[in-house]
Amino acid sequence: MKPLDRRKILAAAARVVAAFDCELLEAIVTDAHRVKIVVDRDDGPLDTNLLVSLIKTMHQELTDAKVDPGQLDIEFDTPGERRLLVTARHFERFAGQSVRVTLAKPDENGAATKTYELLGADDDAPRVRGKDGDLTLPRHTWKNIRLLPEPAKRRPESKSKLKKKAKREAKETMDDKDDKES
Repeated sequence: MKPLDRRKILAAAARVVAAFDCELLEAIVTDAHRVKIVVDRDDGPLDTNLLVSLIKTMHQELTDAKVDPGQLDIEFDTPGERRLLVTARHFERFAGQSVRVTLAKPDENGAATKTYELLGADDDAPRVRGKDGDLTLPRHTWKNIRLLPEPAKRRPESKSKLKKKAKREAKETMDDKDDKES
């Protein structure tokens, strides 16, 4: 296989993402010829049709740039629930949610990550609320910031489970009455 021209691949990814009015969050090109491109957009969902269109257009862009897309395993993906936050717009958009901050260097207690509530942004720096109060995190103090998944909501019990539970409780009540009477 030919050596990869990462610069051409990343430039093609940037052009394709911009053409579809999406935001490029991450672009990774590995030595194993895998290209993972994480995209998002504010004005609507990233559905399967859009992701397929991105891949097809990426193949054409690479061909035009004299890079063989057949050499590559190209994947477009959505940010998912552990979304990477990079810009002030991201910090404002997801204010009120919990985030995990990977620190540039461990703190005085040796912690490499911290969990905060995201409050918004001051200029380009995220504002957060932690155990020690509200903070603004200058860019040089962190490597990355990701949303934390929201806790799973407990599903209500089904009608059949509720009926079984009611029968069991009624039986237990009857058994208790029988025990008292004997």
